[in-house]
Amino acid sequence: AKARSLCASEVAARARTLMQAHYQEFCDERIDGAELERRRAAAREQAAKEHPPLSALETAFAAYTAAAAAEQAAEAKREAAEATLEAALHALEKKGEAGPSGVKAEA
Repeated sequence: AKARSLCASEVAARARTLMQAHYQEFCDERIDGAELERRRAAAREQAAKEHPPLSALETAFAAYTAAAAAEQAAEAKREAAEATLEAALHALEKKGEAGPSGVKAEA
């Protein structure tokens, strides 16, 4: 959050520059308030994409988030496989006390 705030004033200044022509269209009544708001959001998004440090931060954060999600998914798969393995082992143990060769010991 702190890194993003360091870039905020530069991004806002670029967005204002991008909005100048749109604001003029609004003042000339060629677009309405809803369209001006849509263009404002698009200008802020474009300004953020054009800011190299912020773009690098966003890219790195997206990669980190994806890696963390993949790690969580892999952990969930490992836990499910472990549970399946334990259930299979428990079923074999329940079937009878088999020796190392799989043959039951005779009583």
